[in-house]
Amino acid sequence: MATDLLHRQLPDITTWRYLPAPAAARRHRIQLHWNGTALGYHARGSHQVVPVAGCPVAADALSAAIPRLLEAIREKILPQRPQRWELATGTPEGHVVAIDEKGHVWLLEPDGWHQDDSEMSEAFDAFILRHRAGGFFQVSPAWAVTAFRTVLEGWKLQGNALFDLYGGVGLFSALLGKRFRRRVLVEYDIAAVEWAKKNLDQLELPSECIASDTGKWLPENLGGSEDVILLDPPRSGLEPEVSMKLLTAKAGTLVLVGCDGAAFCRDIQRLSSAWKLTELAVLDLFPLTHHVEFVGLLKKV
Repeated sequence: MATDLLHRQLPDITTWRYLPAPAAARRHRIQLHWNGTALGYHARGSHQVVPVAGCPVAADALSAAIPRLLEAIREKILPQRPQRWELATGTPEGHVVAIDEKGHVWLLEPDGWHQDDSEMSEAFDAFILRHRAGGFFQVSPAWAVTAFRTVLEGWKLQGNALFDLYGGVGLFSALLGKRFRRRVLVEYDIAAVEWAKKNLDQLELPSECIASDTGKWLPENLGGSEDVILLDPPRSGLEPEVSMKLLTAKAGTLVLVGCDGAAFCRDIQRLSSAWKLTELAVLDLFPLTHHVEFVGLLKKV
């Protein structure tokens, strides 16, 4: 699928690197639908709920929690209104939380579900990141960190300033660590920005963490030749305003991350008058699904 997409949308790119997910990689976040009678996933192309008692793509702790979530809803311990539920666990997998559409959080304990607002912890070999339950984070965290580290270290990214745009709770700033003299993280989610500041301070990576829409914050002529702009936008990709401003950027390197291949290719094309794609990696960050993540290294034309 990725090969066909790249052949059609970016025909000048003839070589790229693929990193397959290890057999043990599983999702640490899943979304289930409760329609008032059944809990499960939507059938392909419809809103019909297919009941499930377990999930082979999910971490064992999440899969085991599905029947207990269903039981608690049916017994009116948890809200019964039809809605989407998220089950999530940290790294390494352990405690499981359930989050409803209003952002209310329940922690699964041996005696059942208890309302809770505790943080989620993602522990890796070199650092720990924390974030709020229900906030965005990689769906297969340990494997994502390994894959991104492999790619970014291979590209030998370093320099003066790292502009970490759509920066979340600081994953890429933490991964690149002290390879940069300073960091500027921009993220629209205020809660995520607060966590990013805590996470990066704990790692002794002082950063300017800004709560703002990237398009509104992004100035013309951003950066200098020794700076890197890294962007991890939502699935829809870069807003036209962001793409236009990036054409004027003075930074020497740009890294673009995209979880939707079509949007990623579109954005590469929009940037092509000022930025040349020199390296491309495709990462299987969504184990046992057809979805992949694209990461491109671009240099100033």
